[in-house]
Amino acid sequence: MLSQFQQRKLSYMFDVYDADKNGFLEKSDFAQVGQRFDTLLNLPGDRASNWFLDFWQGMSQVAQPNGQVTRKAWLDFLDQLWNRPDVYEATILAGASFYMSALDTDGDGMLNPSEYRVFFQGMGLDPDLANKAFAKMDDNHDGQLSISEYSQRVREFYGDDPAAPGNWLLGPVV
Repeated sequence: MLSQFQQRKLSYMFDVYDADKNGFLEKSDFAQVGQRFDTLLNLPGDRASNWFLDFWQGMSQVAQPNGQVTRKAWLDFLDQLWNRPDVYEATILAGASFYMSALDTDGDGMLNPSEYRVFFQGMGLDPDLANKAFAKMDDNHDGQLSISEYSQRVREFYGDDPAAPGNWLLGPVV
């Protein structure tokens, strides 16, 4: 069962993905976020749109008949993922890998603050908060996040440790 702390973070994530701000998650929300990334990163072949729509496809099983996912259904879906470690890891690692490869525009295998700022823009977040979030997650203070560091921060975001640097993945949500 998700803790209150996890529910608060994941509810914030729900609000981030709710691109049209109608209080539900729908296929169109994920398409819109994907299109923002495709445009920002000039990605060929709707690469981001396809990843986001694939994520939606997995989650659509909890959608109401009208195609809408409620906040409760979103939290229940993530709780189910959390309770299936193999599926959770595959889903979370797929997401971290997607973001890392899409955002690493200089191809050095690392994310720097300006690349992370693009992540915030793509998610529809205030890009001015990206530097602060990045600094909180860069706990070795080397000015970059490797794929292993980034993957760890993503895991921490979904976790239940209030002190974990990964809680800053989407900015100050807690």
